[in-house]
Amino acid sequence: MYEILDDISKGNGTLEHLDLLRELAEVVKDTTMCGLGQTASNPVLSTLRYFGDEYHRHVIDKKCDAFVCKELVGAPCQAGCPLDTEVWRYVALIEKGQYEEAYKVIREVNPFPSVCARVCGRKCETRCNLAVSGGEAIAIRAMKRFITDRIDPAVYKPVRTGRQDKYAHKVAVVGSGPGGLSAAHYLSLLGYKVTLVEAADEPGGMLISCIPAYRLPRDVAEKEIESLLDENITLKCGTALGRDITIDE
Repeated sequence: MYEILDDISKGNGTLEHLDLLRELAEVVKDTTMCGLGQTASNPVLSTLRYFGDEYHRHVIDKKCDAFVCKELVGAPCQAGCPLDTEVWRYVALIEKGQYEEAYKVIREVNPFPSVCARVCGRKCETRCNLAVSGGEAIAIRAMKRFITDRIDPAVYKPVRTGRQDKYAHKVAVVGSGPGGLSAAHYLSLLGYKVTLVEAADEPGGMLISCIPAYRLPRDVAEKEIESLLDENITLKCGTALGRDITIDE
């Protein structure tokens, strides 16, 4: 069991390792004759039961959110970002004055860089080495806003991994909030034709309806949304599922 846990903590674990770990722990518990042996595997079984998502995070994403497994922790700021943005990379590019390259680094993993530059929770800053060592964190979100306010989204050319005629089936995405727009965007890059259905009169979802304009100016949100729509995506506003269209359609 130790060897399996060691592999998992070093980023070498697989889903098969998790099954084997559980099986070994149960065998040890059920077959041993002494009290020590009967209880030795309890911590393993308990963590697999109650913290299974953390095991999967280590095995599938190769990430340690507790920052304990050294082989799975890169820059703390990057590890703190839910999108795994290479914060250290774009901060260094900003320092060098390479603003377009910095924007591309942000945009590689984030379809809404301008939005996040204004409303994200700045988890990266709470993990900043300067902050945890008693100093003041680098103003990462402010630096992201500095870049997104100056760089046209058109400079980023996403890689299309699928042929435009590859898939005969069309896809419908219900809702044009951040999740729906992201899904449509990435499906388009794979070569799918996507119909984006929105009940409201304009796209954006919570970006428009929930976040006040003083936090997220409407022109910023609209420009970001427009940058995600391409020739593969058809947007239908004022169209509600169950009222104007059905699942069968």
